[in-house]
Amino acid sequence: MLRHDSAIGLGNLGPTIEAHGYEIVTVDAPHTDVAALDPLAPDLVVVLAGDEAAYETDRYPYLADEIHEDWLREWGDELPEYGLSREQLRQERTSYGPRAQAASAALLGEYLVGLEARTAARAS
Repeated sequence: MLRHDSAIGLGNLGPTIEAHGYEIVTVDAPHTDVAALDPLAPDLVVVLAGDEAAYETDRYPYLADEIHEDWLREWGDELPEYGLSREQLRQERTSYGPRAQAASAALLGEYLVGLEARTAARAS
């Protein structure tokens, strides 16, 4: 987990990630030399936002180190396929509260199963 604000955590995503056998390692971006990390070592990276905007590298120099060309080349914009737009997901969460959180965890679980299959296919 690449975290930008120590007050922000994984919430209901943490138990789902752990249930799929992943170890959660927290990297606090503002206090870690992110450039020294191997961007391809983790099987899964969850990036948690903060107050900073991605383009504010002059105010937050550590942001520039987070954009790894190897990462982008390997993972591209591979994101969970929810079948809904981000705006629709936000509306669902607002409308359904706890049910939406449970659905989010279930969808993340489905994504992780797919990720595991893709990782296994790459290895063979």
